[in-house]
Amino acid sequence: MSTKKSLRRSVIAVASAGAIAVGTIALATSPAQAEGNILGTDHPNAIEGSYLVTLESDVSIQSVDTFADTYGAEVTSEWTSFNGFAAEMTEAEAKKLAADPAVKFVEQDAEVHLASAGVQPNPPAWGIDRVDQRNLPLDGQYAYPNQGTGVTQYILDTGVYLSHSEFTGRMVQGFDAINPGGNANDCHGHGTHVAGSAAGTLTGVAKNSYISPVRVLNCQGSGSFAGIIDGINWVSNNASGPSVANMSLGGGYNATLNQAVASGVAAGVTYVVASGNSNANACNYSPASEATAITVNSSTRTDARSGFSNWGTCSDIFAPGSDIYGPWIGGNNAFRTISGTSMASPHVSGAAALYLASNPSATPAQVKQALTSNATQGVISNPGSGSPNRLLYVGFIDGGPGEPEDEFSVSVSPDSAEIEPGDSVTATLSTETTSGDAQEVTLSHSGAGSDVTVDFADSTLTTGESTQVTFSASSNASDATHSITLTASGNNDESTTFTLTVGDEPVEPPPGDCVEENNNSQTIHAGWLVSSNILMVCDDAGSTATINVDVTHSATQNLEYYVFDPAGQVHLIKPRGQTDSGTYTINAGSAGWGYYTLIIFNYGNSGTLNGWSVEV
Repeated sequence: MSTKKSLRRSVIAVASAGAIAVGTIALATSPAQAEGNILGTDHPNAIEGSYLVTLESDVSIQSVDTFADTYGAEVTSEWTSFNGFAAEMTEAEAKKLAADPAVKFVEQDAEVHLASAGVQPNPPAWGIDRVDQRNLPLDGQYAYPNQGTGVTQYILDTGVYLSHSEFTGRMVQGFDAINPGGNANDCHGHGTHVAGSAAGTLTGVAKNSYISPVRVLNCQGSGSFAGIIDGINWVSNNASGPSVANMSLGGGYNATLNQAVASGVAAGVTYVVASGNSNANACNYSPASEATAITVNSSTRTDARSGFSNWGTCSDIFAPGSDIYGPWIGGNNAFRTISGTSMASPHVSGAAALYLASNPSATPAQVKQALTSNATQGVISNPGSGSPNRLLYVGFIDGGPGEPEDEFSVSVSPDSAEIEPGDSVTATLSTETTSGDAQEVTLSHSGAGSDVTVDFADSTLTTGESTQVTFSASSNASDATHSITLTASGNNDESTTFTLTVGDEPVEPPPGDCVEENNNSQTIHAGWLVSSNILMVCDDAGSTATINVDVTHSATQNLEYYVFDPAGQVHLIKPRGQTDSGTYTINAGSAGWGYYTLIIFNYGNSGTLNGWSVEV
């Protein structure tokens, strides 16, 4: 699976830190005649004439208004948490602006909407009951380790119904991007419900945290990426003390929004975001795809993934999101039951507030690590492809109610051996209790093949114990290397690998004869990128690698190819502006072992990566 991003330099920096340095760029003194590419023009909810502009990080502009006016653009928002602004202009003006060397990229603004929510009357507030215990059935109580005192939760949403009884005495200054200078009062209901799960007196996780309403969506539950970034920018500039921001909103992938969230995290605010309600890969949505945030999927009262919930490797944790009871607009004691990942996210935001109340100096990364590593493992049914099977649990905070989950590890020593046909070798398999109580585990193996038998001296162990494992090759076993997985099964499965070579090691092909392919086809969307990996396992390979790329595209000069070799070196094999030759050669040093990664940036229309290969 590829991960798509619009920000070229950030991807390269992650893949090979320091591989590419960006120098100082002087501002143009007159409009550039060339035209640049605009990202996000194919967004279904694009806002005509509205654009998000990110400048190079090392560029300093005395007046953004003057700079934008050079291209006929009118600035509508300026962001200090990162080097960027929003502006209104024509598409032609935006293309000229995008070509200016001071500009990192320009992206089309778009409307963002609340995901639709189902409504069912009068169920219990089961969500907070679930997060304080490891397993079902519910025990009918929410035992909280603390109340989140001293922590502020910023609710970026439709606002909050300021006079609701759920928040009495804890509402602090907010921000209104919809009605500048307004008080961020909620006229939709969604934001009030979200704030209730995060911090409500009756329905919330962190019952005494402060609530700051940050209104970025209107009375119909929609807004723009620019308005949301205005809210993030305000939080970055005004947050003080331990702070959490919840974003129960989103749209299609947007690099500028993701960058704004990352900047907010860098400013010290923990961001918790909903994964989305499309039953799709969260990596294709923003801010759900932002790696520095905590991305939350929704679960039901039976610990299943909610049918509407997004999923995938960009998500971090599950929390209750189906049939959640919470406050609503229209009265100080109004409540309603709705569903969505929007309801799951504030449970995690509240949990982050609990953790920060006990650990006020914790960084956003430490908060994320604490919540994900202490979550209940393996209880979500049908979590979705790539989703981490973790359910929110707050009992670990302050040594609160509930014992740590019983967990263990397994290892084998030695972890490899060479024998002849008819011989055997013995190794020691050890288990260790890593948290909670010791448990009984059952041993099994896989991958030995028909020529090798595996015998455990003991088929069951109590974690903390060890046993002997004997590996035997039949007398007529073929020369081969076997990667044998040894598994211990208890509350969960833990595995280790033993490598057994029978007879002579397989002869590797000579240099130039080792070829690996990846023929998984991927769409290269306009303004986006794709990445693809190939693992090479070749002894005695030379230092030269030949890269063959098969791409279908109407104008390959709008594509740019990079290859990362096993040593982490980055190679620009096809610059933008050059047509595709199909075959490229790089000097990869010790080229025979490790992963090669191909990254293709698309500055034109959509195309297809049909496949590629590496020959060493």
